[in-house]
Amino acid sequence: MEEQCVEFEIKSNEVPIVRINGEEIPVVSCSYHYVTKNDTGPGSNEIIATVMNPLTGHQIVVVYDCIFKSVFIQGDDWFKPDDLIAT
Repeated sequence: MEEQCVEFEIKSNEVPIVRINGEEIPVVSCSYHYVTKNDTGPGSNEIIATVMNPLTGHQIVVVYDCIFKSVFIQGDDWFKPDDLIAT
């Protein structure tokens, strides 16, 4: 199984940058989701980006969990979540 590398670059007042294996991917939208922890868990702290798959032209969603340092992909089978390394 080939590992993929997903990177997020977030700067104030600029379009976020998402790179997959070093290749910059067009960002359609990007949001930050934070929920404070409670007595049953750590809450959530996620960066959620909708990007264009350059191979198919379809939109996919990339979710980076800042607490667990993991990435989830929803959309095309361009790459599999098990193949990802978040940075």
